Parts: sequence; structure tokens; C-alpha cells
Amino acid sequence: MKKRKYISAVLLASIFLITKPDSTVQGQTGVFLTYADYKNGNLCYGDDCYLNDFHKGKFRFNELLGKKYLTIIGNYEKIKLDKEKIFAIQLCNGALIRFQKGQLYMLAEAEEGAFNIYYKEEMKAENKTIYLVRNYFFSTKPEGQILPLTLENLIGAYPENLKFHRLLYYDSTYGDNDLTSYDSQKKMYRVNKLFLDSL
Repeated sequence: MKKRKYISAVLLASIFLITKPDSTVQGQTGVFLTYADYKNGNLCYGDDCYLNDFHKGKFRFNELLGKKYLTIIGNYEKIKLDKEKIFAIQLCNGALIRFQKGQLYMLAEAEEGAFNIYYKEEMKAENKTIYLVRNYFFSTKPEGQILPLTLENLIGAYPENLKFHRLLYYDSTYGDNDLTSYDSQKKMYRVNKLFLDSL
């Protein structure tokens, strides 16, 4: 039981201690039911982060329980929403969580003209030890399908961009072969830098 509580605490911490992407609605937290809502800044079940305190524990994602819904807590009531009918959630720290087929993906970077980079924390068990592993994903546009960040998927996303293919192959062979690495000079993920270099 203690180990389960520890994992739960780490998982929740990882949701809130993340890189802060550009936020569509500053100072607000809430739900974007569709991409159109996200694009137009229309939050459902929204709350002002500066005026109210209940937002601090507002969302219960129910990941450890394996539930297909999340719970919104506030104003002395609980609301259950089907995860498959949500496009994204914006937190008070500006972070965005995208949903796809009921799964949660944290937005790590939204680079204009390149890829949206996401990550997902997943529990792994090895030698009787349970730990969290961060796996990375991407989409070619904000509303696009989220795919694992692999060499094969990146090439498949732009099959005609041969320069991008060459940069990826060269980088994976002679350079930093970690597609999830961050370029501190350009202040973006390396895969986005390579893609922008190919245009």
C-alpha cells in the first residue's frame, strides 16, 4: 500500500511540474471539449486561477484506477466526463493535457511550423520494483493524431521530405541519436530543429 501511494504521488507531481507551453486562455483552467473550442479559447467548466482556490485539486484523472472518465470537483459538486469526448484540459500552470482515445498526453512543446511534442508517464515493473518511464509522442498539427516519437513514424509523417529523412538518419548514426533530446541553444526539441532545418 505504501508503494502504491508513493507511485501515485510521483505521478501527480509529474502532471504539475512540467514545461510550461503557451496557453490559449491565460489565468484560466478548464476543459476544451473539441479542437474548435481549443482554437477559439472556449473553456468548459472553466475557473479563474487567481480568484478561486478549489482549482488546486479540481481534476481527478483516475489513471491509477483505470477509469474511463475524469472527475471535476468544484462548487460543492462532482462532474464526470468521458475521457474519449475531451480534446484537452488546461491547468492553472499553463500546461495542456491532450486526450486521444481516453489516454492522457502532456504537451511538452508546440513549435510553430513543426511538431507538437508530448510525453506520457507510464508505470513499469522490474525485479519487484515499480518505477515511472517517460515515453515521447508527436503530432504534425495541434489537432492531429498522436503517434509514438520514433524514426519510422517521423519519416512516415512526411514521406516526401527527403531532406528531413537524411537529417534524421545522419543524426541517428553520427550525432545525438536520442530523438527526445532538447537543443538548449535553439530552445526546442532536437527533432523539431531537424525538421525546421529541412524546410
